[in-house]
Amino acid sequence: MGCSATYQLQGSCSTNGTCTAGGSITIKPRLVAQEVGLNDFAGAPGSGYTVIVNAPTSGATLNTTSPTQATLTATTDQNYTSSVTVGLQQVPSTTAPGGSGYTVYTFAVPDNSTVQSWVQSVEQHTTASVSVTSDVSALFNLTASGSYTFYAQVNSSQTGLQSVGSFSYYADSSNPKNLCGGSPCKL
Repeated sequence: MGCSATYQLQGSCSTNGTCTAGGSITIKPRLVAQEVGLNDFAGAPGSGYTVIVNAPTSGATLNTTSPTQATLTATTDQNYTSSVTVGLQQVPSTTAPGGSGYTVYTFAVPDNSTVQSWVQSVEQHTTASVSVTSDVSALFNLTASGSYTFYAQVNSSQTGLQSVGSFSYYADSSNPKNLCGGSPCKL
């Protein structure tokens, strides 16, 4: 039995799915890990799991008044499902920007009592493996009109650095539109 993972990056704008300068965009990196061994799952909270978002420096800034959160959902081989929502901590980045004109925002899943209690509860209902979904939500303020792209990655001592994907949008104060024609956009 081996662990497999899929990654996806979605985004949605605050004004009826359209992006406007002066508005906001929610960036949503998602990780789905299948058949994670019990020992690997138990060690995950201390594995340094981080979510890395490369945001266009001239087009977006992190909204620091809205907490960046992750909802962690586990489904065990005993058909037990449990979720927990935790605030992510912004931490210094250990990666360089993905390119010129980008700012790196790095968020860590805390290794606190809430996460530890959730892990222990899931462990009690697991024989050998668990599937885990991590849904992150980070709010950014759109500061300028134009075409921009967000990039996201995840990193842990268990998996190393993995690309989640990209999300492109167009923001214009006079003619707002989403490149994907709706919300959320899946690229």
